[in-house]
Amino acid sequence: MGFPNGIQLQSSRPTWTSCAAIRALIAHAMRESLVLTLAAALMASAATAAPEMTVTDEDRKHWSYLPLKSPPLPSVKNVASVRTPVDRFILARLEANKLGLSPQAEARILVRRIYFDLIGLPPTPEQVESFFRAFANDSRSAVESLVDQLLASPLYGERWARHWLDVVRYADSDGQESDADRPTAYHYRDFVIRSLNDDLAFDTFARWQLAGDELEPDNPQALAATGFIAAGTHAALPDNLMEEERIRTRFNELDDMISTTGSAMLGLTLGCARCHDHKYDPVPRRDYYRMLSAFNGGDRAQLPLAPLEDVRRHRETETKWKQEFDAAKKALDEWIQQARKPHESAARDAKIDALKIADDEKSLLKNDPNGSNARNLRRSFPRNSKSRRRTFGSLFPMTNAPSGTHGRKPSRPWKPGNPNRCPRRLASPTLAPNRARLFCWPAVISVQRVSRWSWVS
Repeated sequence: MGFPNGIQLQSSRPTWTSCAAIRALIAHAMRESLVLTLAAALMASAATAAPEMTVTDEDRKHWSYLPLKSPPLPSVKNVASVRTPVDRFILARLEANKLGLSPQAEARILVRRIYFDLIGLPPTPEQVESFFRAFANDSRSAVESLVDQLLASPLYGERWARHWLDVVRYADSDGQESDADRPTAYHYRDFVIRSLNDDLAFDTFARWQLAGDELEPDNPQALAATGFIAAGTHAALPDNLMEEERIRTRFNELDDMISTTGSAMLGLTLGCARCHDHKYDPVPRRDYYRMLSAFNGGDRAQLPLAPLEDVRRHRETETKWKQEFDAAKKALDEWIQQARKPHESAARDAKIDALKIADDEKSLLKNDPNGSNARNLRRSFPRNSKSRRRTFGSLFPMTNAPSGTHGRKPSRPWKPGNPNRCPRRLASPTLAPNRARLFCWPAVISVQRVSRWSWVS
């Protein structure tokens, strides 16, 4: 009888081998039963599942989905108070509730309201007095003149751009755990400010943010507007991360793009349709993934904010400059290397002359420092004479150092009060033990730095 994984039942007697085969058979049967059960459950669920959402004409008639149109102006009794068409709607609602307008604000209060509303800053005392005098002569002209002046101010765009930047989740860093800085994120912020100050049409303002790089690829402002798409949180994933985690992170970023587009541009919570049809709005799940496919066609990148021809010329100039710079740097490095050789030789000869060795050995180290004889000679030197390992004990005699240490740290730990156990101590009868401990380590650090910079092999 055949069993899974090639197991064969050789005898009907209850041996350990046959018991293991039986257990494997039972486990295999249970797995197949579980798979069949899950398949049946999925088929039954698919048969009884609710049909996919269909957007009907009645759904499209909701007022928020209809194009804007100008309604008829309502009639009011207090016609003298009407200054703009909007006043008629306000007065009509007030009269329907038997209410009237609030008293006219005085000039000093009104000027502060206008300043705070348009630029977010209070007026100076001189500006208040100037408006007060103009308001006394002609109130309506004074208000219109001040409003036009503040709308033309760059502070107006800075004040009101903050509201849009909050809606589109703008930030100067990536967020999440790394929260890396975004050095070029300010280009999108400046685009929003400039659009408000230049009175850019809202349809252009919206289109550029969604597809400015495709609609006008040679327009720097249209390219900067696409920062709207990449303004959400982002994490630079390491190379060793699993592919599953990369896919999950990618779809989370796409969901952020879709959700922000829905809330900022449409006033809809499109993120609800990521897993199921929307519970309240007529947004089926298939529409969510259709929008996702549009955003999935691109990725984050650093783009030059200039026309393509200017970018090409800049890259050619940069390449030419880099080649000239590399050649100049190479020539400088070679000159420094040649200029350093005589000084290095002089420093090496001075070190060799200071060694207490024979003159012929000094000549060998000077004339053929990299030869085998010179290397063998250096190995025969005591440790405290090697120029490559200059320490405190090798530069100064240590009369109290333990024999055989040659300035090295003893095998046993140093204890306070024992002058012979200090690994780096200048023995002097005039140096008190406490001060010796105080100056021990700073001295060796400074000497090691000197030897490091002056060492020549």
